[in-house]
Amino acid sequence: MKETNWKNPAYPEADKTIAIDFDGVIHYNNKGFHDGTCYGDVFHGAKESLKMLKGMGFKLVVYSAKARSDRPLVNNKTGKELIQSWLQENGLSEYIDGVESEKPSAFVYVDDKAFNFGPGGWRSFMRWVTDHVTGKKRKYKGHKRESYRNK
Repeated sequence: MKETNWKNPAYPEADKTIAIDFDGVIHYNNKGFHDGTCYGDVFHGAKESLKMLKGMGFKLVVYSAKARSDRPLVNNKTGKELIQSWLQENGLSEYIDGVESEKPSAFVYVDDKAFNFGPGGWRSFMRWVTDHVTGKKRKYKGHKRESYRNK
């Protein structure tokens, strides 16, 4: 694979960082918070994608509210330790450079609950929210969000 050479002069440390949400992106958390543990399977395609991104020279940082220091211990482990253990048990830790409780500076964010604020801007977002709340389906000229949760 060809190594990327994108540069961000405002945040040089972010040039090669991809920030990846844990729950719903790497870890399939179909039970929600449940008991605070990391119980789900590896999200389909995650391992192959992480391996490929690492091979392209990116720094991969996982972020999750589970890793917050003010959350209670679960099985005598912090949330960060739970995530790190889950990554290790599922053969993903070799691709991950860090686990954070907040979004780090990054080139791009991979998040299952994100809306791509692109050319349609606020108008596109407000249409999406309105349709999501009302359950109305319409054809979009801009961004259309597909989610495994909606299927």
